[in-house]
Amino acid sequence: APDVEEFLYRLTGGAADAFSLARGGLWEVTAAVMGHTLDTREAQAFETAVRATVPLSTLTAVSPDDLERSVLDCDVPLSWPGFFAAGRELKDWLVRLASELASEVGSSVPGQFVAPIRGRPYEYRIGYSVSPDTLTEGPPVGLVHGELARGVLLCGGTADERLHVLGLLTSGLLSAGNRVLVVTSDESRLALAALDPSALGLVLGRDLVLNPVDPEGVGHREYVAGLKRALEVLAGMPLTTAVDLEVALSRAVALGSATVADVTLDATDANSDVPGQAQQLSRATASGMEAIRTLYQGPGAACFYGHQTVDIADIVSAPLSVVVLKTGSDMLDMFAWELFSLKLLGLEADPALVVVLDGPSDLTVQGTRLSDRAPWAERRVRQLMGRGPLVVSVSQPSSLPTGVIEQLSACISLRLKNKYDLGVVSGALGLSVLTTGLHTKARWSPRETSFLRVLPDGMVLLARSGEELAVPVRLDDCPQMVAPSDEELRRRLSGVAPARPPEGLPAPGAQSLLETAVGRDVGVAVEVLRLLRRYSPLTEESVRRFVQASGHPGADVQAVLMRLEHASMVLRGHEVHSGVSYQNYRITMKGEMALRQYEDSQGVGT
Repeated sequence: APDVEEFLYRLTGGAADAFSLARGGLWEVTAAVMGHTLDTREAQAFETAVRATVPLSTLTAVSPDDLERSVLDCDVPLSWPGFFAAGRELKDWLVRLASELASEVGSSVPGQFVAPIRGRPYEYRIGYSVSPDTLTEGPPVGLVHGELARGVLLCGGTADERLHVLGLLTSGLLSAGNRVLVVTSDESRLALAALDPSALGLVLGRDLVLNPVDPEGVGHREYVAGLKRALEVLAGMPLTTAVDLEVALSRAVALGSATVADVTLDATDANSDVPGQAQQLSRATASGMEAIRTLYQGPGAACFYGHQTVDIADIVSAPLSVVVLKTGSDMLDMFAWELFSLKLLGLEADPALVVVLDGPSDLTVQGTRLSDRAPWAERRVRQLMGRGPLVVSVSQPSSLPTGVIEQLSACISLRLKNKYDLGVVSGALGLSVLTTGLHTKARWSPRETSFLRVLPDGMVLLARSGEELAVPVRLDDCPQMVAPSDEELRRRLSGVAPARPPEGLPAPGAQSLLETAVGRDVGVAVEVLRLLRRYSPLTEESVRRFVQASGHPGADVQAVLMRLEHASMVLRGHEVHSGVSYQNYRITMKGEMALRQYEDSQGVGT
């Protein structure tokens, strides 16, 4: 009652205690009031507020040791299941903890994981999503074919962990009726050949010889330019000014049945127009020719000297092919990668053929002395993606040019620890710091980057096209993969169509001397010989204009002329008029006879 409260309030000394014992018979109890603050001034204000609320003169402050003993006596840790704090106090406490999180706490809200409520459509499953807060299983996840067509980056982890992901992707692609070509420098990838009973496994220098002067369907001019660019790796210098070298490469490529040893300089390729003056090779040409000699006289002879043992078209015709490009030399490895990717461009666009570049040394040029080739690597990736679906697998994404990563739509990242790798992949995975939080502004630490450093085995971060943030994914079990024996791989390879016949043997189905010399370009060769029979001599430019006007707008006239010259059906001459050098062509007696033989076989009169 108010009157009793006022009476008690007026009592002083021990009168209140005596009154309570006399009137109520209350037992004596002890109460403890506890609080926590980081500011001494706030502690004084807290104590004053407690004394004002509980008007007892016997209130005393206890020492920290007595407080700890009292908490233990009350069994507080067992009665409270956890530690509770909220708001500013939680933030202040966390930034004072001596942990690895302290260095990453910032003033901005970072990108945050989002647990998917329902799964997105997928065609090639790799696992199931994991809730980033509870680590419980979520819906299954994977990739669709359109994302492969726009490029996928697989990075981080160990070689075996990346093989796990490649095994899941390859198994799904094969089940859907696609074909897969895996190009790698790691022989352990031959284990993928166990996923299909008819899969091929080829090792450069053992089962495969790459003929550098065999374009395999690539346009003549484009192939010569790409081959010259690839030789810069071996030459150790730019070959832009090596005009004589380009002419020699063009002549050998145009023959169709030449080897790298047939790349020679002709006396008519001299830089001087003065008759009898010795040819003076430029430094670039000399370096390029020396690089070519290493391909058939040096350690690369087993890999590059000879005719193509298996055509690229035959390799990709199998459901699954694994090609190992490893020579034992870093520079020769890079040349092999550039040469193989150049030959891939000769294939027709095929969305059912998925190319996997596992550790491509021709693209991983950042941080090396060849970092100036980054624009070329970006262009090559665009060209390969124009052919069909592409997957790029590397251990260190920071070794790829930024322009390459930006072209790839999806990213699968295993554990990464290098700060440069983390910096490169953060953008692709959506882990970059944002100005606005997606969950709550109470999250201040970019824990996603820390999570990427300590990803457990069997887990990846997946960022798909159209999604801003990555999702933690627990991978499915890896399919059983045991590399077939060398004998089994050779048995499978024996069923592949043989390569084109060597020089001197007629092509299958050839019926005339002219068809033997030029093959499928016989129609263009007939137009060239008829033109030279009527108007000899003519320059190469004049021949090209006449042939294109006669119904062959896309004809490679230069290649046809070189093949006819090699077969002694035309003769190349050299003239100088008003200080300008010209090359012209005349038809020979053999060319007349070959043309007449072809016309007779076709029932065409002269």
